[in-house]
Amino acid sequence: MKEIKIFCAVVETGFIVERKTDENEIKVFGIVIWDSGFEKSKDPQRISIYSLKDCKNVLKVHKYTMCEFWPINTSIRINNHCDKSETPHPEDIIRKHIAHAEKRKLKWHNSEHFTYWCRYAQVDLTRSKHTSENVKGINFGLYSGFAILKRLRRSSQK
Repeated sequence: MKEIKIFCAVVETGFIVERKTDENEIKVFGIVIWDSGFEKSKDPQRISIYSLKDCKNVLKVHKYTMCEFWPINTSIRINNHCDKSETPHPEDIIRKHIAHAEKRKLKWHNSEHFTYWCRYAQVDLTRSKHTSENVKGINFGLYSGFAILKRLRRSSQK
């Protein structure tokens, strides 16, 4: 219980946490999100940890409570390993990345890849309109071509 209080006092939204059971098991990474407006509450019930869960051999984003992510007989530590070399995103962008990852079927190598992408990756989340703009140009070109042909036919009939 004392460890949980210390953890809640230190952790902030967007921090990467690493869970380890023993030396042989694979490390699991997650990204911490406090409920909006409750960052100062230090209540573990207000913390969500997003990580990956294996569903039919596909890694999907899953929202864990702190108790689910940090069960008894496991250790957890804050691991913002790339803060020295990368600039972390602000809280709102991290939340957008997580929402984007939940909605889309993105391929993840492992939970470390997911957490790195949420905290550091420079990704444009706006949808590209490039294809639809090309279609508009084609439609305009076809319309113009037909209009010119129509004028040519009218002028040749006179």
